[in-house]
Parts: sequence; C-alpha cells; structure tokens
Amino acid sequence: TRILGYDLDAYVGESVIESTHPDDRQRVAELFAQLIDQPGGQITTELRIGHADGTWRWFEATAVNSLVEPAIAGLVVNFHDVTERKQAEAALRDSEERYRMISELVSDYAYAYQIAPDGSAALEWVTDAFLRITAYTKEEVATFEQWSAIVHPADRAIANQHSRRLLNGQADVCEYRIHAKDGRVLWMRLYGHPLWDAAE
Repeated sequence: TRILGYDLDAYVGESVIESTHPDDRQRVAELFAQLIDQPGGQITTELRIGHADGTWRWFEATAVNSLVEPAIAGLVVNFHDVTERKQAEAALRDSEERYRMISELVSDYAYAYQIAPDGSAALEWVTDAFLRITAYTKEEVATFEQWSAIVHPADRAIANQHSRRLLNGQADVCEYRIHAKDGRVLWMRLYGHPLWDAAE
C-alpha cells in the first residue's frame, strides 16, 4: 500500500500479471509458468508494476515455488522497489549519449578540469580526439602542472593568464602553442567557461 498506493482490500486477489506493464507482461507470465512446473525452483527478474496514480514503478522480483507437490501451483514472491536505481541508470545512459554526441560534433576536442578549493586541478574528462591530435593520454595531462609542462615556454604566461581568468569566474578565449608528444608544435585556440557547483 505504501509503495503502490492501493488499499490492501482492493489489491488482494488481483493478478500480478494484470498490473504489470504491457511490455513486461508476456515475459513475466512465461517465467512464472516455467517456475510453477519446478517445485523448489527460483527465478529473479525485473518488471514494472502500475502505481495507483498511473505511473510505473520498477521492481526486482524473486519468486520461489515453495511447494513440493507438482500438482499444486503456489509461488512466494518478494518484490524490491528499484525505481530509483533504474532512473539513475537511464540518466547515466542519457548522459553518455549526450557525451557521445558532443564528441562527434566537436571539430577537435573538449575537456573539463575539476578545480578544488585550494586551486589544484584534476582532469575530469576529455574527448577521444585529444589523444588523436596530441598523442597524450588523459593521465599525462591530468593536472594543471602537467598541462603547463607541454605548453610552449614562450606562451606559458598566456596560458597561466587564461587559467587565472577561469579561476576568477571569467569565460575566456586565448591562443597558444603546445608541444605534441611526437614533437610537433601545435597552435591551440581554447574556449574556457567556468561552471560552479551547487556548493558555490
């Protein structure tokens, strides 16, 4: 009653299959039918069950055929609400899809550093094109110090000024050179935009 919003009297006696999401119904019915023919057997599956407000909740269901006589069909089923986990998984898939689309649309590469309160930085993510363009791995430029080491010595003041502006909350665009891992000198145009977390 707490999870699905129904009065107990209204729900007892109703078929679990009938309250299951139409897309899950046949699969769940087939699993339960198989289990009925397996005294002592057990299955675990995921399914959606309708809430009284018309929404669907995700459950992990573990069903056990607790009877030993094949002629008697009886199942004990434990339902565990996993709606929040499924929503988190869906959000992660959406996030990964957005990341993939950005990676495909960006002509060169994009990256994000996470800045700690003490000013230190750690590379959070970088698109795959970075390795193709510079030959450096994510781990080789994981901090500001590592990044500064590959900046052309004559341009480090420009790079440092760019970083200071970002740390001060200012969006900034600049150009400077870096040394690729294979020795090539590459001119880079960087578009930086600070993003503050909720704590700020």
